[in-house]
Amino acid sequence: MILGKPVLSADDETVGHVNDIIISEDGVLMGYIINVGGFIGIDTTQVYVPIDQTRLRIDGSSVEMFLDLSAAELSIVTESR
Repeated sequence: MILGKPVLSADDETVGHVNDIIISEDGVLMGYIINVGGFIGIDTTQVYVPIDQTRLRIDGSSVEMFLDLSAAELSIVTESR
């Protein structure tokens, strides 16, 4: 299960957590909604990240998500919202 898992930036910093997945009407995984910033769910910003900007690492029952964005690049995206 990927929901609630930490999301790491391209520079290996934890930048948020997976809040939701976006699936098209025909069942294709399109991307993820990631909660960024805040503290224990307060003052977080939700950011849509397309699937082509993410990578998953699955090791047994452990799942990690990595972005192709650095923490600084993600910060720019969240500030422009």
